[in-house]
Amino acid sequence: AVGMDGVEFLVSAPRHEIMALLQTASVGLHTMRLEHFGIAVVEFMAASLVVVAHASGGPLLDIVGTSGERGFLATDARDYAAKLSSIIEMDASSRRKIGENARAFVAERFSDSAF
Repeated sequence: AVGMDGVEFLVSAPRHEIMALLQTASVGLHTMRLEHFGIAVVEFMAASLVVVAHASGGPLLDIVGTSGERGFLATDARDYAAKLSSIIEMDASSRRKIGENARAFVAERFSDSAF
């Protein structure tokens, strides 16, 4: 792992480590553009994180949506920064509600019975 100013970057982390981190995280940041599907976005939402993903591909069309009820979409670095800032400034109950909405959505949309 490489770190800077309280940020740690993990490369090829084992699944158990990822699961532990998701349980302690508040925000899931996904910056890939034109992601066909976005499994990491779905995993963030299943963990009740507030997601910020790129406004393209699967996150835009099928997963996060544009209402802000399940997370947020961004188009460039400034937009990501603005979305992250608004999440940080948001009260805990609002963040929790977005996380709950996200979790409920993926539990229904991507469940075994949905497929």
